Amino acid sequence: MARKTKREKIMAEYHRRIETLNNSELTVHSSLYSLPKKQAEITVNTALPAGRQVHREPRTDYSYVPTDIARIMILTVLAICAQLVLWYILRK
Repeated sequence: MARKTKREKIMAEYHRRIETLNNSELTVHSSLYSLPKKQAEITVNTALPAGRQVHREPRTDYSYVPTDIARIMILTVLAICAQLVLWYILRK
């Protein structure tokens, strides 16, 4: 079972107190049990050093394609040959 976070513990305590106070018909201020909101500030430095230019060429290395196609063709031919052999054997 996962451990409770700080926020879950605070909310559980808040609900317990409300339940206890509802039984005695008193009111509870929810501001006493609220967590402060944290806002992170993110900064991104997009400046380039002087004299540097951004030049990106797409990397298109297709040297593996002919070998992959040849491998696929060989496997296809072998599969078709196996089917023909099985058809011939099972026909008799």
